[in-house]
Amino acid sequence: MKRTLSLAITFAAILMLVGCGDDIVLDTPDVDYAVADSGATLDLDWVEIADADGYYIYADGVVIDTIDDATTIIYTATTPAAVYGVAAYSGEDVSGTDEVDCTPVETASITLYGNSDPDPAHHSGIGFTTSGNCVTLAISESTNHDAIDFYFDDSNFNYLTIVSPSDHQPTAYNDEENATAASGTDYDGLDIAADFGNYNTQRELSANLVLSFWIDPDHDNWDAENDHFGKMKIESISGSAAPYTAVITVAYQPIAGLRWVVTD
Repeated sequence: MKRTLSLAITFAAILMLVGCGDDIVLDTPDVDYAVADSGATLDLDWVEIADADGYYIYADGVVIDTIDDATTIIYTATTPAAVYGVAAYSGEDVSGTDEVDCTPVETASITLYGNSDPDPAHHSGIGFTTSGNCVTLAISESTNHDAIDFYFDDSNFNYLTIVSPSDHQPTAYNDEENATAASGTDYDGLDIAADFGNYNTQRELSANLVLSFWIDPDHDNWDAENDHFGKMKIESISGSAAPYTAVITVAYQPIAGLRWVVTD
C-alpha cells in the first residue's frame, strides 16, 4: 500500500508540472485611443502582444467582438459605451484588460434661476470644471463671465431659455459658441449626443426635456481637442411667471470631441 501511494503521488506531481508548462502568461495590452467620425467613434490601438492568438474587445464588461489575428492591433469602437476594454488571448488563456473610461461626469439636482431673479445668490449660469463637474455661477459677477458655458434667461424671452454666453447682449459673456439640441425625454436612453445640424445657441426649456449639449470654446465647429459634449435633463421648472426656477441633471463627457454620454 505504501509503495502504491508513493507512485500515485509521484505521477500526480508529474502531471502538475506538465500542466503548468502549458500556461501562457500574456502581457496586458496598453490601449491608446483617438476620437473619430465627428465624435461618433473611438479608434483603439495597442502594440502586438507576444504569444497571443488575438484579442477580446469589451464594452461595459461584456465581450462584444473578437479579433482572431494577433497582428491586428486596431479596433474602431462604434457602439457607445461607458468603458471599452481590450484583452489578449491564447487558447483559453486571457491577459488582463486595459480599459478606456468614457464615463461622463454626472452632476444631479442643480438649481438654476432665470436671470430676472434679483437675488445675487440665485445663480443663472453654469460652467464645467476641468474634471467635468457642473457648477453654478452668478452672472452678475464679471469675474465669472469667462467660465460661463450656458446661462438661463427669462428676461429677454417669453419663457425660461438656455442661451450660449456668446449670445448675451449687448456684450457677450465670452466667445464660446455653445449650443443644445432637443433629444426627447429619455435621459438614461440617450447614449450619444445629437449629430450636427440639430444644435441651436438658444432653446426654450420645458420640464422633462432632455438636451444634448455641445461646448465649442474655439467657435470653430467640431474638433477633438477642445470641444466637449454631454446631456442635460430639465427635471422641473417652477414659477407661474418670471423669475423661473429650474432643476437640472447634467452629464459631461471628459474626453474631448467624443459624443458618447452613456451613464447607466
